[in-house]
Amino acid sequence: MKKKGFIILLVMILILVASYTIYYRYHPNIIARIEISAIDDDQYESIGGLSHIKHPEKENFSQLHFNVRVNYSKNIADVQVDLSKTIRELLGEEVYCFGSGWNRSPEGELQHSEEIVIYTGEIQKEKIVDLINEGQLKVNWKADGEKKSKTYNMGELVVFKK
Repeated sequence: MKKKGFIILLVMILILVASYTIYYRYHPNIIARIEISAIDDDQYESIGGLSHIKHPEKENFSQLHFNVRVNYSKNIADVQVDLSKTIRELLGEEVYCFGSGWNRSPEGELQHSEEIVIYTGEIQKEKIVDLINEGQLKVNWKADGEKKSKTYNMGELVVFKK
């Protein structure tokens, strides 16, 4: 009886592995996240031009990390990440302070990352999410010559970290 249960379990595991392998061949693995956390002392010291800000205390600034990673198989081509609006456009000049970003595309992977310091002194967390919620992230690719895509509402990607 135990042998029969083990065989059934083994067959189910093999079916799951085969299903995932087939799915992954034609669908990329997409990881997207916008993480907002407190800035450290060094980051705060690097902020210049605080004279025009009403409340320039360290607690009123945050670090925003926007990361997208797309892993894909050899059966997938022309992978692209498109944003309806940039983070800067979504947040506006009152919130966006400064930042930098980069893209990297090694074989089978596409990465987009941005690190931004934002001013949150007179704005609630919910308002930040509402602003970012106006944007969409779209990942496009081709599989078997057919164009495919997946769209994310950027506000749903936001996580506040302590």
